[in-house]
Amino acid sequence: GCLALTRVPSWAVAVTAAPLAAAAAGNGIAAVAWSRGIPNPIVFESATHVAAFNLADVFALVGIVLLGTTLSTVSIRNRAKLIPPRRFVRALRQRLR
Repeated sequence: GCLALTRVPSWAVAVTAAPLAAAAAGNGIAAVAWSRGIPNPIVFESATHVAAFNLADVFALVGIVLLGTTLSTVSIRNRAKLIPPRRFVRALRQRLR
């Protein structure tokens, strides 16, 4: 998904995609490096639930929020450049056939 974002002509999207890409890489490296699974140094416990996060999870959550906001802003600012919905659906259908 992060590779597809390179097609968006906006430096803001590239910058905000970085934490998400770093999180994906961090979780992938951690899964390979530790034989017992991904370590979870941040643990929240209640009487009935346990939530465990690592630094890569935090970066993923921050990256998703930043990227969603940035993509929405870029899309709204450049809406004149977007393909009209009906033409887009038609082009997508033709491509999938």
